[in-house]
Amino acid sequence: MGRIFIASIVGAVVVWVWGFVAWGLLDLYKPAMQSMPNADIVVPALKANVPQTGAYYFPPMPSDHNDQAAMDAWAAQHKAGPIGMLMYRAEGAPPMDWRVMARGFCIYFVSAMLLSCVMLAAQLRSFALRLAFVIIAAAFAAMVCHVAIWNWMMFPDKWAIAMTIDTIIGWTIAGVFIAAIVRPKRPVMV
Repeated sequence: MGRIFIASIVGAVVVWVWGFVAWGLLDLYKPAMQSMPNADIVVPALKANVPQTGAYYFPPMPSDHNDQAAMDAWAAQHKAGPIGMLMYRAEGAPPMDWRVMARGFCIYFVSAMLLSCVMLAAQLRSFALRLAFVIIAAAFAAMVCHVAIWNWMMFPDKWAIAMTIDTIIGWTIAGVFIAAIVRPKRPVMV
């Protein structure tokens, strides 16, 4: 259990540091997330028309799915565009808030712990197999999260690519350390 705890701390620190490198030094997200054009016009319109925190999509789907004319009009709007999803927090928050950073570290710690537990349960004897396991797990996480959202929610290609690369690289680097720390005990020879 001690190795899992150590691997979890080390894995969380590595992914945490990778986040600063990816966001701050490499600017991995620059092509993926841009400042909103005409924010001085759009933001007041959002405040006036979207009062509650939530996830919003447009064009809005008719509430009566049996109204064929309304569904056809919605489908035409959807096809013509624009379409989108707005992740919106009405109350705002301080930038780089310590609570977000602390919560992020805890998320990475629990993630590294889960990864370490599954790796130990798999009883992978060689470092290469443990590392391959982590790379596959990172690719799996990227696929079911970022690539799936890209497909189903039609998120922009550049966003999905940046988030996928970030997940795979960050967790592969952490995986090097986790794979070195979490190894099965050798069977005792009698």
